[in-house]
Amino acid sequence: MIAAALCLGLLMPQFQSGDSMFAITGKGEDRRVSADRPSVSAADALRTLGTVMGWDVEFETVGLRENLANRPLALAFVDQDPRTIASLIAAAGNADVVFDDVSRAALLRPQANIVSLPSADTESGRNRLMKHSVDWYHTFLQEELSFEPLRKREGMRARMDLAKLLMDRGDYDTAAEQYLQVHKENRTHEYVPLALLKLSECFYEMGAQLQRRVDSKDAVIAEEARAEQGEFFDKSEKYARLVSERHAEKWESAKATVFLGKIMLAQQRYSECVNFMTANYLRLTGTPEIVDLYLITGQAEQARGNTQRVLDAMLTLEGALDEFRGMTREQMLDYLFMRADALQRLGHHEEAVFTVHEFFGLGPGDGRRGAAFVIMGRAYLALGQVLEAWSAALEAHSLRPIMDRNWAREEGRFYAKAALEVGDRDEAFERLELEVRDRPESEPELVLYLVDAFVAQGRFEKAVITAALLVDYEDEWGDQARMKTVEAMWKQADAANQMAGFPRKALPYALRIKDKSKQEAVSELFGKAYERMGLIDLAAKAYRGILQ
Repeated sequence: MIAAALCLGLLMPQFQSGDSMFAITGKGEDRRVSADRPSVSAADALRTLGTVMGWDVEFETVGLRENLANRPLALAFVDQDPRTIASLIAAAGNADVVFDDVSRAALLRPQANIVSLPSADTESGRNRLMKHSVDWYHTFLQEELSFEPLRKREGMRARMDLAKLLMDRGDYDTAAEQYLQVHKENRTHEYVPLALLKLSECFYEMGAQLQRRVDSKDAVIAEEARAEQGEFFDKSEKYARLVSERHAEKWESAKATVFLGKIMLAQQRYSECVNFMTANYLRLTGTPEIVDLYLITGQAEQARGNTQRVLDAMLTLEGALDEFRGMTREQMLDYLFMRADALQRLGHHEEAVFTVHEFFGLGPGDGRRGAAFVIMGRAYLALGQVLEAWSAALEAHSLRPIMDRNWAREEGRFYAKAALEVGDRDEAFERLELEVRDRPESEPELVLYLVDAFVAQGRFEKAVITAALLVDYEDEWGDQARMKTVEAMWKQADAANQMAGFPRKALPYALRIKDKSKQEAVSELFGKAYERMGLIDLAAKAYRGILQ
């Protein structure tokens, strides 16, 4: 198509360029090129364009240069990107152009390498072909084209194809512009429902790309990214709802419904997601999208901690697979992962191990592989298969860098438990301490787990030191850390038969506890301490919640 457009002169000129083959307008990167020549060889056109643009033109082989020299072209276009034109001229002669702007930077002259056509069998070839396709669609859709009937007739389809290419390249921002233009040009066009759905997907992907910044240790960066991500997700939801509300009779509406659930998941609106999915069960029954509806429901219930409901959703999905005509590989991986996790948490350990093995067989490169090893290892521990559990712990730990924050915490706890089971206590405690010391505020559950582990091993001083990572936090985690500090001090005093020193050491922590039930628990410890010391009046006050 590209070669034909040049050779047949479909890009009609709007001026006569005189004796010059090319006319250049603009400056720097904004330069545009125009031409009106009825007959010129592709080789001469490339060399001349290189001269006026300041490029060094090099041909890959003599044979390629001669082939282009024998290829006549009609140049007829106005205000086009010069590099796109170079690619179009080369394509008309069954060749391609690769620009080298880096290696010759010191000479300040880009090099235009005229090479053989790209092959779809190689990554570089596919990238070049995709770039040429994008350039062609941009050229075709320009308003300046004189061949207006063709653009009007095929413009919508070309714009949709261009947007898809841009999405495939990961250029979601530019793709969104194209899909939005489809919606603006003609809101009654048959492509509009799909354009709105894809527009929603573009904004979702732009928000998802910010997740690494959202998880940044830098609070300022994380907060800015979170706000920007929220805006993208809000736009994604807006256009998905437009599909459901304005085009309810179209097939895109069902896809938009499940995509809305995906957006709610990303924004951690779990209860709303479950309610929304439940409300659409009947409407989506019998459609392919019902599979995603069950999977999204399961993911939301998993995030809410409703393990039995997760398993119920997976069992319902499993029982209806014949009706839904099976699942895609990605859907099956989601199903197996959630099923294995729910089975293990509910105590069905042997079935959980079997399901994890199915998951591994289907998705050897899945990003949840580390989490799956945690699930399998916990099941092995529950079954008393310690060596198998330790093997799974080692595999999970090697994959920790690709786990999300929640599963990384799960991995830390599981590794420590497995290490304790195989008798490597020092290794277990050392790893847990390393996990919590740098960012205790990000993993408070792990800090408190380590405190309990130290207490269970009779290492009370280490328990107090570890709890100190949280005792100054004025929240529930801080309250728990203060209570566990008091408990560790009491057990230490009890074990050493030195209860006289307990009240003085523990009182500052006890007085800062805010939760009433925790206040009552530590007051009872003080009462026992005073009672052992023979201080009956102080013991009675302590039992009533008055600490001195």
